[in-house]
Amino acid sequence: MKAMKRWLLRLLVACACMAALLLVGCNEPPAGDDPTPPDEPHVHTIVSHEGQEPTCTEDGWDPYETCAACDYTTYTSVTALGHDCPETYQPNGNVHSRSCTRCLQTIDQQPHEWQAGEMIKEPTCVNVGMQAYACACGANRIDTVDATGVHTEGEWVTTMVAAAFAQGKEELRCAVCRTALEERVIPAHVETMPILYMEGDYTAATKDKNDVQMTVQYVSPDGENFSAYALIHVQGATSAGLPKKNYTMKLYKDADCSSKFKVNLGWGKESKYCLKANWVDYTQARNIVACRLWGDMVKTRPASTVQARLAALPTNGGAIDGYPIAVYMNGEFYGLYTMNVPKDEWMFDMDDSETEALLVANDWLHTDFSVLVGEFTLDKNGDYVTSDGGWELKYFGTEDTTGSSAWVTESFNRLIRFCQENEGEAFKEGISQYMDVDAAIDYLILFYAIYMRDNTSKNMLWATYDGDVWIPSVYDQDGTFGMAWDGKRYALAEDDLPLVRNGKILVNSNLGSENFLLWDRMWNSFTEEILLRYKELRETILTEEYMCAAFEEFRACVPDSIYAADVAAWQTERAKWWNGDTYNGVKNWYDKFDWEYTYTWIADRLDCMDDAMRTIYNEVYLPNVDTPAL
Repeated sequence: MKAMKRWLLRLLVACACMAALLLVGCNEPPAGDDPTPPDEPHVHTIVSHEGQEPTCTEDGWDPYETCAACDYTTYTSVTALGHDCPETYQPNGNVHSRSCTRCLQTIDQQPHEWQAGEMIKEPTCVNVGMQAYACACGANRIDTVDATGVHTEGEWVTTMVAAAFAQGKEELRCAVCRTALEERVIPAHVETMPILYMEGDYTAATKDKNDVQMTVQYVSPDGENFSAYALIHVQGATSAGLPKKNYTMKLYKDADCSSKFKVNLGWGKESKYCLKANWVDYTQARNIVACRLWGDMVKTRPASTVQARLAALPTNGGAIDGYPIAVYMNGEFYGLYTMNVPKDEWMFDMDDSETEALLVANDWLHTDFSVLVGEFTLDKNGDYVTSDGGWELKYFGTEDTTGSSAWVTESFNRLIRFCQENEGEAFKEGISQYMDVDAAIDYLILFYAIYMRDNTSKNMLWATYDGDVWIPSVYDQDGTFGMAWDGKRYALAEDDLPLVRNGKILVNSNLGSENFLLWDRMWNSFTEEILLRYKELRETILTEEYMCAAFEEFRACVPDSIYAADVAAWQTERAKWWNGDTYNGVKNWYDKFDWEYTYTWIADRLDCMDDAMRTIYNEVYLPNVDTPAL
C-alpha cells in the first residue's frame, strides 16, 4: 500500500513538471549551460530544439535537447560575430561612411575631406569661376568662385571726340568687361573741326555709281592730314534725288586712280569712305548715335567666338561708325557731313575666306522672309543683285567678285526656309544653326527702343563668317528717334509697339509690311530671353541718360557756328524739298526734329516701351511658365 502511494506521488510530480515545461516553451534556452541531474534517477523524456545562428551583435546557440521531466539540457551558446567593417570609406551624401558587409549597418561616418582639383573656369573681374573639389572616398563637387573684382587694363577708347571748341574724353577700359578704369581729357581743337576740301566737278555725280574724279585735302586738328586723288559717286538711290547728296569716296595715290591710297581715320588704314549728308536730320547725329548704341550692345552680349570677333572690331560691332566733318567744295563751304565707314567687308574684318559674305536688304517686298532669295547677277552698275532687286551681295569671300555666289543664296535660303517651316519650340531649338540668336534679340529690342521703322526687313545687314550662321546688323539709321526717313513725318512715342492679342505677341500695331516673319517667330519663341535682355539693357545702355549723353557727345564735336552755316547753306533747297508738307495736320520742317524734340521723344518712348513689355510679361510670359526667370 505504501509502495502504491509512492508511485502515485511520483506520477503527479512528473505531470506537474511536464506542464511547467509546456508553459515555459521548450525552444527557449535554459538558465544554465551545464546539464543538471534530476533529484532522482529516471529515464529522460527528450525534447529536441533548433539552433540559432549568431548575428553581428547577438549570440546564437547550437541545436540542443532538454528533458520534459527535469532540468536536463545540452544547450551551448555561440558568441556574437561582431561587425565586418572595411577600412575604406564610401560616399554617402554630405558625409562618407563605412558599413558592415554582413548587416549593412553604418558603423562610422565622417565629414568629407575636400581637396581642391581643377579650376574649371577662371573667375574674372565680373564673372564667377568654377572650382572642382574631390574627397579620397570618391565624392566630387563643383563650387563657384567669386568674381575677383580686379580689372585688367585694356585700351584707351575715345568716348567723346574733341571738337573746335569742346574737349573730348577717352577712357582706359577693362579688357574683360569694358568698365572704365580711368578717364582723361582730350584737349579741344583751337582752330576748327576736321575739314575736307574737294576740288572738281562734283555736280557731274548725278546718280548712283556715276564716278567723278576729284582732288581732296584733309585737314584735322589731331594732325592726320593728307592729300589724294579721289573717285566719288552718289551713295544710295534715294540720295541721288536729294539736293545735298551722300557720296562714296575712294582714295588714290595717282591721277590715273590705279593705286589705292590708304589712311587711318580711326578704323585702320582704308581707302574707301562714305560722306553722309544726313539731309533730313537736324542733329545729323541719329545715324551715328544709333549705330554706337548698337556697338555698345554688341560688347555686352554673352561671350562666344563670334561675339569676341564682333566686339573687337574697330567699327561698332559690325555697324557703321563716323564723325562730323565740314566739307568745302571748290573753296566754298558745302555743308556739315559725317565721315562714315562704308558698307563693306572691312567693317566686319572679313579676310577673303570663301565662307564669308555680307548681304544687304534693299526693299520691303522681297526681304521679309515670305519669299526666298533669288540668284545674284551683276547689274549695269557692277553690283551683285537679285533679279527682283530685293537683295544686294556686297561681299562673298573674294575681293574681285569672280567667284560663284550660289553658296550664299543656298545658305541664306536655309535660314528663310527654317523660319517659314518652324515655330514655337521647334523654332527655338533649331534656329541657332542658321542665325545668331543674341544678335537677333538685340536687333529686335533696339528696333523698338529707337523705332527703326525703315529697318524692319529693308536696310538690314546680314553677315556670315562660317557660311552657315547669319548675323543681323544695323545701318542707315536716319529715320529713327521719332523721325521718318524723309523728315516729312514723325513717329509718336507710342507708335508701332508690340501688342498682345489672344495670348500671342504681334510684331506691332501697323500689321502691314513691318510684320517680318522672323520677328514674329522670335517674339513668340524667345519671349523670356527677350524680356531678360531688355531688362538688362534698360539698366545700362537703353536708359534716357545714356542715350541722350550719346547725342550730346556728338553735338559737342560740332561748333554751333557750323550747324548754323549748314542751315544757311541749304535753307532754300530745304524749303523746296518740304514745300509746306504736313503730316496729321502739322507742318514738319527740318528744325522740328532738333535736340530737345529728340530728348523728349526718347524719354516718352522708353516709358511706352516699358508698358508694352509689362503687358507681354503679364499676359504672355507669366501664364506660360512654371518657374519665371524674372
